[in-house]
Amino acid sequence: MGATEDDKRLLISHPPFAAQEHPWLLIHHGRHKQLQSFYSILEDRCYIKKIPQLCNKYICSSDASGWLVLEDNNSDECFLFNLVSMEEIQLPLRESIYDVCVLTSPPSDQTCHVVFISNKNHSLVFCRPGDSEFDEQTLEHGDDLECATAFEGKFYGLRKDYKTLVVLDFSDPKPQFRQIMSEPLGNQCPPDIIKIETYIIKSCGELLLVQKMFHGLFHNEVFGFLIFRVDFSTRTWVEVKSIADDRAIFLDSHDGMSMLATKYNGIRGNSIYFNKPKDRCLYVFNLENLRISIFLPSPTVVPYQSAAEGSMDIRIRSHARQYIELLKPGKAEGLPGGSRFQRILIRYAARKGLFLIMLLVLCYWIALISPEMIAVFLLYH
Repeated sequence: MGATEDDKRLLISHPPFAAQEHPWLLIHHGRHKQLQSFYSILEDRCYIKKIPQLCNKYICSSDASGWLVLEDNNSDECFLFNLVSMEEIQLPLRESIYDVCVLTSPPSDQTCHVVFISNKNHSLVFCRPGDSEFDEQTLEHGDDLECATAFEGKFYGLRKDYKTLVVLDFSDPKPQFRQIMSEPLGNQCPPDIIKIETYIIKSCGELLLVQKMFHGLFHNEVFGFLIFRVDFSTRTWVEVKSIADDRAIFLDSHDGMSMLATKYNGIRGNSIYFNKPKDRCLYVFNLENLRISIFLPSPTVVPYQSAAEGSMDIRIRSHARQYIELLKPGKAEGLPGGSRFQRILIRYAARKGLFLIMLLVLCYWIALISPEMIAVFLLYH
């Protein structure tokens, strides 16, 4: 039975945190970001909470057992925090900024390490819970990492420049990256793709590499996803077209996870759940029909930059110039006359709210610039 409207009302209470497979959607809000809204996909319910340990903190990494690596937004203070037990473990101070953070295992595990990679400083810093300071090592040329994860007690990362998978074994007193793949991952993206975000996640005892592809004028329109499996026997990448009807992948801004979709009502199998920067919505990409749908998690949560009206289904089309759009019925009605090219530009500008494109269209109408210049502008932006 689906949740009623009363069930979907905001509940001000403790979220029922426990060790569980399904993720929570966390939204910071309030004047000073002191409140947190936790949306449960399983219950289709939103809980609001004020947890001091999360106030003005950034989540660097997380663990399935409920542990978070938190960093204060106003200082270099870092600590581990468990949402289930409310336990805190202070970490040593570190001065450098970082690009990648991984908690290799729960703090109770003897092999647990907190790892920070700074590509700017070409450094690797790591410690165990309870250490008084971080160990730091200088990265060799080409060892800068784009993303990383912990798998079977080891640290795996994707080299930023060469797109090769490397492993870091902390049993060595001075850990060094060791290359796993025989060849780098080639560029499999369509020509229109402008930006890629990459994730390495665990799924059913395997390592998957997930690429989120962007295009559009401001490089923020999600085009689709590519998935590759690490074949350790042949040391090669194998493209994956489907992750099976009983699996779902969840991605946030820097990390990801896989879970059984059949255990929970409402979770779609063979799909990727993701969000966008400065957006409070959850999106779902279906690997079978290549559709992206938008999902508002609660009546009290409204999207920051997403459409909340009209068609909420987005279709990836197969022709050369492909765009993902949220259609707003009625917004294109009553447009002034003109050529089809002019009307397309007006519709595009109305949907995007782009003053600059509107200005270009106006200039086109008064013949100050040629239509070829407008076409070039749209093509390369």
